[in-house]
Amino acid sequence: MSDKKEQAAPSEEQMSLATQSQQILDSVGVVISDFQQQWAARFNLAAKEWQLSKQSASMVVILSLMLAAVLSTVWLISNLALGFMLFQAGLGVYILSLCLLVLNISLMLVLWLTIKKLCRNIGFSRFIDTLSSNTANTDTTME
Repeated sequence: MSDKKEQAAPSEEQMSLATQSQQILDSVGVVISDFQQQWAARFNLAAKEWQLSKQSASMVVILSLMLAAVLSTVWLISNLALGFMLFQAGLGVYILSLCLLVLNISLMLVLWLTIKKLCRNIGFSRFIDTLSSNTANTDTTME
């Protein structure tokens, strides 16, 4: 009869094992939760980079069209100015042509530098780096 009482009541070893099992399950839950948060952060990063890429790409297209218009204007003005200078050979035309040429070249330079700056924002390089890095590196960059 005493053997039945011992079998019915859990021993300290069984209680300790149950406690350890519960701690392991809790730890697994925390790890899974952290893993889900990391992936949510990565997808959030991908969405933000996609928005930045879309905006930068559209600005590059617009500025490229503007650069093409300025290049066309410089070409047209330089050809008209050269023809008119040869026809008239007057000083006023030289100064006017030079001013327009300097203005258009300055505008082209500004547009070109802006396009180069915006092109650096296009792509998913940081997202790909984040996905390819190991978990230890990701934890330090997320802080």
